[in-house]
Amino acid sequence: MADAPKKDFGTIRIVPGQQNSHGHSIEQCVWSPPADVLGELPIGFSLSMECRTSASGMRTFTPTPNVFEWLPVASLGGFAVYNRTRHLDADERYSHHASRLFFSKNRRFSESLSRRFTNIADLRIADSAHGGFGKTHILPDDLGLGPSHAGEPWNIAELLKQGGENIPAGMPSYHANKIRCGLLAAARRNPIHAHSLNRLETQSLIRRAIFYSDPNRPTVTKDVVERVQVRFWNLMHSQADLTSKEFFRWFYEENDNLIHSIAKQKKQDGEIDRELVRQSLVEIGFQSLQYLALTVHVQMIALANALPTPLTPDERFSFETFYHPQPYLGDHSLILLHNQMPFLREAILAILDAPNDPRPIGALLRMLHYYAEMSASRRDADRRRKRESNRTIGCDVTTLGFSPAPEADAEADAEENVRREQVVAFVNELRRDKQIRCACPGDGDWKIDRDTDADHNSIVLYLSCPNCGGQCSLSIPKDEFARKAKGFGLGGE
Repeated sequence: MADAPKKDFGTIRIVPGQQNSHGHSIEQCVWSPPADVLGELPIGFSLSMECRTSASGMRTFTPTPNVFEWLPVASLGGFAVYNRTRHLDADERYSHHASRLFFSKNRRFSESLSRRFTNIADLRIADSAHGGFGKTHILPDDLGLGPSHAGEPWNIAELLKQGGENIPAGMPSYHANKIRCGLLAAARRNPIHAHSLNRLETQSLIRRAIFYSDPNRPTVTKDVVERVQVRFWNLMHSQADLTSKEFFRWFYEENDNLIHSIAKQKKQDGEIDRELVRQSLVEIGFQSLQYLALTVHVQMIALANALPTPLTPDERFSFETFYHPQPYLGDHSLILLHNQMPFLREAILAILDAPNDPRPIGALLRMLHYYAEMSASRRDADRRRKRESNRTIGCDVTTLGFSPAPEADAEADAEENVRREQVVAFVNELRRDKQIRCACPGDGDWKIDRDTDADHNSIVLYLSCPNCGGQCSLSIPKDEFARKAKGFGLGGE
């Protein structure tokens, strides 16, 4: 009996590179899809990854040019391979395509979290907000305590002390590193055991680490989300005749118009409150990550199987840890936590160093809990400070020359409190557009290093990587700056 034909996983072209400053050999792995899925993909479709080989010979694979641009491409390639065997119907196909659109839109919601806790100022609460907040820092109330919660929780000084004592050999004792290592030391004292959470609880933890949930805003129900989703799909179909440029502007830059169009529909089941529409779109955005996790998973299976030199067991564990859905993450994959990855760096490395030990996973889950708690507290403290000082624009926004777009309804209050992480996400998109990167895995967000410069025609931004200290300055015309700022929900002047 003849052997069954081998499934075609596509081909990989290896583009040799050079050694970087860390002594790693760098190559580009360019994946081309198998012939029987080309009809699902744009002409000339390919997916690139950077392959770094360490002195020990172990390979690691990194998205290129950056995670944000790479993920939708990987999802599209995976969708084509997935559809080859699943033969998806029209609704399923549409859901997958819409999920890729929403992934790119997620970063433009003010609820999207990308905070970097890299210095003491990120942890402190301004004097003007002490009274309403009840403490002088945004650290979790149980930080440093064990499961029994006995003892005294850590303050900033104790966190930095513990971080300094637990910092890995050879790592600079910067505050950013001490903060992360201190938080990880606390997480190891009180891990969240993966088996103690059901799937819904795990997904709730992941959601709170990706999107901020304002306790003062109405909670959206599943029924409302479904109503908004149907209206959104109908709007998408109505825009079918737009050019790519027009659609991009409508979908990504005209967020208020999209919300208004969905909220004010009077046919069928009547109008929906704007705030509920907004929260529904965020919920749909989170659901879209599940689709991306699946299709990226399929893509990475194909890429791994197409490699000329198969992955070793150690390489495969690292590869699957980042790119395959993980039960302890509610079937999300680590790569979808790209905004949180710099914060989780040491916790992830601990998982890679101990494949059969569940304890690092428990520490990672606790770190995600810390991240969600600290991000929410930081927002609340900033809001109180701005309200107490009667200022409508935070210092980071002023530095960049933003002002809130005028609004005439309740949503103006949310837009007025532009969050620092929105600014960080925005300026880093500008950096990535200029192809400015450092050697850090995942190309995490850089911080605003110092004030901007400006003349009549352009704005100059100064950024630095909080992990490796890399620095850059980039210049952008003022009109382009304002247009792109608006796409992130930030009014540009």
